Amino acid sequence: MFPELAISGYPPRDLVERPAFVARSRESLDHIAAETADIAVICGLVTPAHAETGKSVMNSAALTKDGKVAFVQSKSLLPTYDVFDESRNFAAARKQELFDFCGKRVALTICEDAWNDKHFWNKRLYGFDPVEALIREGGNLLLNIGPRSDGSISDIQMDRLTHLGAWLDRNGEGIFDSRPWVKASSAPEIRFTQKSRSLYAYVQPKPGADSITIPGVRVAQSTGVRILGTGKDTPFKQEGQSLTVSLPAGSASKEYALCARITPIPESV
Repeated sequence: MFPELAISGYPPRDLVERPAFVARSRESLDHIAAETADIAVICGLVTPAHAETGKSVMNSAALTKDGKVAFVQSKSLLPTYDVFDESRNFAAARKQELFDFCGKRVALTICEDAWNDKHFWNKRLYGFDPVEALIREGGNLLLNIGPRSDGSISDIQMDRLTHLGAWLDRNGEGIFDSRPWVKASSAPEIRFTQKSRSLYAYVQPKPGADSITIPGVRVAQSTGVRILGTGKDTPFKQEGQSLTVSLPAGSASKEYALCARITPIPESV
């Protein structure tokens, strides 16, 4: 996996306005694909933009495998602060898409795309979170390429990753090696995954809440429900077509979602 704009170098500035420069970037990508046919490669490059955007190019990342370009995703969030002025030349991606790789639904983002978490920033620079959108579509492996060739990241990004790592230590059981559970369409605010015999419901409770409600599921009498990270099962009650789960004291945070593991996987209603 190579950095953001690895083929051209970062930042390429006004060189991207030269059609020959953009064409050469694609030629270089095709050459990389041909020379690395026995492995998969993710590489940053400049790609042409759609004419209606008013810009010539996009900041993109490409997946190559089997000697061909298999997938291209462009950057959505273009920083224009500090030393950055990406919106001068680049058009933002019109949408975010997943790709399938080795049994995973992969969410590929580029640098800034991964740093707009509403639970981390008091005031966000952008109204859209690409990571949230990709996870909502069922992404279960997040890859992000940044601008530094040595792989290092800034202090503020390291701080965010530290928080994310702590959250995954507690809640990663329902993410790693999981797949989406999409039967409960009546609960769009809840993110569901499944693995083995368990269903995982990720939900953001109100601060201080003593319970959460999971609509659209009906559990068996022998069901066990546990809030991940607590180490023990928690009481629950079936109320019509919804499941109400009691929360241990202090588990409802204003900052992060929590996860309820339900075993066995319940029926959807």
